[in-house]
Amino acid sequence: MKTGILPPAVLLVEFNDRELRLSDCSEQGISVWSVDKLDFKKSALVLKFFGDDTYNYEKIEIVQFENNECIDNGVFYEYKIKINDKRYKIKYKQLLGRLNSINEFNDSCYDFYMDYESAKNEWFKDVLKYDDECREIFSSVQNCFVAENIDDYQLFLENSVQTYLNTKLKRSNLESFFSLVNFSRVYIGNQYCHNLFPCKEQLIKLMDKALIEGLEITAAFTYIRENMIDKTREQVQSIYNWCVKNDKTVEIIVNDWGMLDILLDKKDRLVPVLGVLLNKRKKDPRTARKIGIENYTSFLEENNLNAPHFCQFLKSRGINRIEYESHGIPNKYAQAKASLVFPYYQTNTSQYCPLYAQCVHLNRNFQEFITACPKYCRNFVMTFPKNVNAVGRYNSIFGIDSDLFSNKKALSEVKSLPIDRLVLNI
Repeated sequence: MKTGILPPAVLLVEFNDRELRLSDCSEQGISVWSVDKLDFKKSALVLKFFGDDTYNYEKIEIVQFENNECIDNGVFYEYKIKINDKRYKIKYKQLLGRLNSINEFNDSCYDFYMDYESAKNEWFKDVLKYDDECREIFSSVQNCFVAENIDDYQLFLENSVQTYLNTKLKRSNLESFFSLVNFSRVYIGNQYCHNLFPCKEQLIKLMDKALIEGLEITAAFTYIRENMIDKTREQVQSIYNWCVKNDKTVEIIVNDWGMLDILLDKKDRLVPVLGVLLNKRKKDPRTARKIGIENYTSFLEENNLNAPHFCQFLKSRGINRIEYESHGIPNKYAQAKASLVFPYYQTNTSQYCPLYAQCVHLNRNFQEFITACPKYCRNFVMTFPKNVNAVGRYNSIFGIDSDLFSNKKALSEVKSLPIDRLVLNI
């Protein structure tokens, strides 16, 4: 039997405290690879069989075995081993019997959505009916939306806030759910890609439009490369000058520790907020399908923000608000104001855009730093198999958590959490 039909790591082979690469497996025995030549006369084989009922490995030592063949492939040695121990055959048959339950967690799915629109229709098809309970929840927090790319900026400048929101919501079939929600703050800029922040002139126009519409403003910055420091300083100075001119304060999303230095002498008008790129967590849309994950979710709820001394450091630098994401695993919130971003949550971000690499080289692995961005993200996204529940937008990969749209219990829990702001990032 080929191990190719077995999920990885359900059977481990060790010899002299070293793990060997299992290549073939059958009721009669196994084949393993090793970079070194092995002397099987000196030690027993150790086999570890994974149990999906215990979420642990059961170890047996095999003494009765025969090395039938050794093939030197130039890079590694391949050993074909016949096992005469009855315990192995029993455990092997039990493993095959559990394959059905184990295969439920197998990620080898190649069924894709036809396009991005089809994917969104599936992700957001079961939205709740907007009722009095929903209204109470949304009215208990500040509701915010984002304008984070070139098309967003143009749409925002040319239309009223309501038209902008209706257009964006309709593209995701969410217009009925949010039709009565009062949005009072706009996030301008992109937390993930440095090429999607508006130019100075457009930035001022966007802030002027937000001012006219009566919206509070959060300027969303991403990481800061060394060659972007001067440009970022100029952008921040432009925002500061606008604040002084209009007697306003603006929040600045901090996704790079260097931003704290840039803001050092501007805190009278610019309020730093810790962004999602610095709120580092293990986020994966496949997490719910991991075997035994329910035993470990408590470890995924916390991160460095739950260390009191780290929160004290943030407060000493003027950071009293933290951006969190709804990502399938509960967040254990720090002692600070909390914003919850949904339904997309970031899992990976690259300064060397994989979408650009795919469009130019037809291979997402051929990534390079982009100095003149052609904005392929205006027309394309990276797709993944349906069971992954993710999409590649801009230079990042995002998972989708639609619980706040489709699960009344999840939405109701917002009232009991230390969240005073919801950020819709469609």
